[in-house]
Amino acid sequence: VCVFLALSKLRALQTLNVSGTEFNKHGLEIVVEDLPFLESLDISCTRVDDITPLKKCKDRLKSLSMYNLKISGYGNLKSVLLELNELRHLDISDERDSNTFEMFAPVRSKITDLLKAVHCMPYLTSLDISGKDEIEVCDLKEFIKAHPHLEFLGLVHSDACYDDSLVNPSNRDYRPNLM
Repeated sequence: VCVFLALSKLRALQTLNVSGTEFNKHGLEIVVEDLPFLESLDISCTRVDDITPLKKCKDRLKSLSMYNLKISGYGNLKSVLLELNELRHLDISDERDSNTFEMFAPVRSKITDLLKAVHCMPYLTSLDISGKDEIEVCDLKEFIKAHPHLEFLGLVHSDACYDDSLVNPSNRDYRPNLM
């Protein structure tokens, strides 16, 4: 808590990387409330299990990295992400089989539900959904079409990365500027 309070005194802070630390939901509540200029946040591999506090910075957050974050419920994740319309970068990737014997495995997010919301995150240039299950290629294609600024799409450990529209320049849906 002491570290979170110290962070909150850095009121002009724009970028915060707490990845791989004991940072949790309480810390997230403090920083989104007390850091009015925060635009870039990396909470990858932390103890944050609920990202609801991010709604408080929905009009200013431009970069959010949540690699391997164990969110307690997918509904919460989706509803918050749909409100973050200023995002340019979003990393919600997961490490595959990071611990196959974990007793309380997180709910695997159905990323297709998020991809169906083509109206969200209109300025997105980078999306990493590597390691996500159940990516429906048709939903992914529609999401890509609706996001003309998208330059990077992470699909590691996903069957979707082999889709013809992503790898074949002759395919009518192929986007050469999309990596």
